[in-house]
Amino acid sequence: MRCARASGILVMGVPDAGRQVALPRRGRPLQGCAAVSPLPALTLVRAVQRSVAQAQRAAFFDWSAEVTRSPCRLPEMARADPPLLRPDLVHFTPDGYRLTAERLHAQILRGMGLSTRIASI
Repeated sequence: MRCARASGILVMGVPDAGRQVALPRRGRPLQGCAAVSPLPALTLVRAVQRSVAQAQRAAFFDWSAEVTRSPCRLPEMARADPPLLRPDLVHFTPDGYRLTAERLHAQILRGMGLSTRIASI
């Protein structure tokens, strides 16, 4: 692939994703890390993406570090008001994608040496 000299390439790393763990028949609902089973291949995929981006001198947006922060937070993000993830703990809602866009925009500005305020979740 050929690119113009002044163009930039950014690789978006995969976000965290998981599956809901079945609720116990009795007792309290599961919370945090106990409530989600992370998709194990994503850690390896993200590492390969980061390595390729570094080797190609491309920017890397770590969707996991910037937005989801941990598979343990996925159920919380799905229950947020407004929800940031769909109940499947894989797909974002429009608000979740909006948050992702804000974080990505902030990283691009930081990369250009400009400051920005990042919304917190």
